[in-house]
Amino acid sequence: MPRLIGKTIMLREYRKDDLKQINQFTLDGDVTRGLSNIFMGNHTLERTESFLQYVLTYGGNDAVFWIIAEKETGDYLGQIDVSAIDWTSGIGTLGIVIADCKNHGRGIGTQALALLLDYCFSRMGLRKVELLVFTFNRPGVACYRACGFRVEGKLREQGLRDGRWQDMYRMGVFAREFYASTAANKYRDVLPGYAPARQQNGQVLPGASESPQTYQIPQGFRISQDPGDIDTEKLYTWLSQQSYWARERTREVFQRSLEGSTMVFIVLDPGGSMAGFARVVSDGATMYWVGDLVIFPEFRAQGLGKALCQEITRHPDLTGLTGLLSTADAHGLYQRFGFEETMTTLRKAP
Repeated sequence: MPRLIGKTIMLREYRKDDLKQINQFTLDGDVTRGLSNIFMGNHTLERTESFLQYVLTYGGNDAVFWIIAEKETGDYLGQIDVSAIDWTSGIGTLGIVIADCKNHGRGIGTQALALLLDYCFSRMGLRKVELLVFTFNRPGVACYRACGFRVEGKLREQGLRDGRWQDMYRMGVFAREFYASTAANKYRDVLPGYAPARQQNGQVLPGASESPQTYQIPQGFRISQDPGDIDTEKLYTWLSQQSYWARERTREVFQRSLEGSTMVFIVLDPGGSMAGFARVVSDGATMYWVGDLVIFPEFRAQGLGKALCQEITRHPDLTGLTGLLSTADAHGLYQRFGFEETMTTLRKAP
């Protein structure tokens, strides 16, 4: 994950030398009292090491993880993540911990949340972030409210704390609510998505964080249209083994599909390896069809999918034409670029 730099803190990658600090907070009852039930067990060093190894080697696309750290030194302060991401609905679940009680009340949590939410809404394209918090955790609730979260309901007797069952709030925030919040305004200078999400009169546009200005390809990545940049072995292996639409495609058909495409778009990482792909077939006058669009799992949650869609829909040979595609799970992504569901399309199988 990219580092997110704030005013006094940053969100950085996990490191092996974070192990001691992570394990230390799990043994502090004053810290874990307000956290979820998973912290109520016996957290041995081995268990923490297993978690750290999981994060360091994580290759999925339904979670993002950061360490909260001092801006100048990178010293560990806590952890923050969004997990259980449902890309169809554009919703993820937040988790955060400030690991030392002496750092509570310093505004670290609010600043970390602002950095995270800006990334979720302006780079990842999520619609909403939600969480659960104990009703007795008033500082936590206040922090979330400062970032635009609203109470959406109460779960009764959800967790055992202090010898009795305690209630929890379910809270959620949409992009428009976050960018109108006091936290977003306070940290606006370090939030790349803030300005595009605001009108001059200070009001937040519905879906304003979806402005094309925010879909910048991450530093070091680039999008090529040179067929020579296609890693055909990697692409065919993924399509034939991992995709839901091309598993029965033979290698011969795969090769012919590349050769018959009007144009191809290859996302390349800083080292020149293929991170994503899409191909387009067009008559050059009325329509184009987008197919085999993929960001490989190890490169997801960085905004590459949106950058790729933007590159396609803004291509000078395709602007003004009707775009077509099929998807079973990424409607929210494509709707950002003007694609709409239609009931008039017919399909003839081979």
